[in-house]
Amino acid sequence: MKINKINILGVTETKLKNSSVENLYQNEKEYNSWWAYDDENYYSAGVGIIMEKAYAKHVQTKDLFKGRLIHLTMYMKGKIHLSIILVYNYANNTQKTEILELYDKINDIIKKERKLQSRIIVLGDFNIKYEEFLDKQQKNLSIPWKLSLFKILNNYRFKDTNVLFHTKPLSTWRRNNITSRINFNWVNFELIPDLIYASTNKVHIFNTDHSAVTSYFSIDDIYLQKTANGYE
Repeated sequence: MKINKINILGVTETKLKNSSVENLYQNEKEYNSWWAYDDENYYSAGVGIIMEKAYAKHVQTKDLFKGRLIHLTMYMKGKIHLSIILVYNYANNTQKTEILELYDKINDIIKKERKLQSRIIVLGDFNIKYEEFLDKQQKNLSIPWKLSLFKILNNYRFKDTNVLFHTKPLSTWRRNNITSRINFNWVNFELIPDLIYASTNKVHIFNTDHSAVTSYFSIDDIYLQKTANGYE
């Protein structure tokens, strides 16, 4: 994280059990971490957020959901609320009940945070394709139930950060000759003014079939209190 100047990192499909996450980053001087796990289905679940302590000190609440979601709320100077929702969606369409329950959870969080005028980012492995959703929408076709997460985000005026900067965003998943874009950072309208850039980058430090989706924000307004002489 330090090499790549990453302040907040979300990881999905960790495949970690409770016994594994209990001591992760406990003695780390520069970072804090939060983990959601599902011991019964650990091999296909797990999410985590790793954050520099300078930012982690602003975290006020956490909400963990079935090894598939972490929600952190951060309160900064100037009564600014930042809400981070990390998601790892189910890949298997046979788990419709669980998927729709996860979507309801996301919708409930967003609804609550909007009442606080929070700046919200929803990120992670959605295991669904935005381009497929757009195609259905443009053709006035019914939206398949699994793509309804994008409908929720659109209804709340969220934007895909990569689409804001790239006409054709890069794929985020590759296996053999098959590629797709299933990893995302979505931000609400209130957070867009703080967004500087977004990109998709190949991961080099370990083997994975996913790329890293990165969003860059101006921290002056989010984390620092403006004074007569600048920021503090």
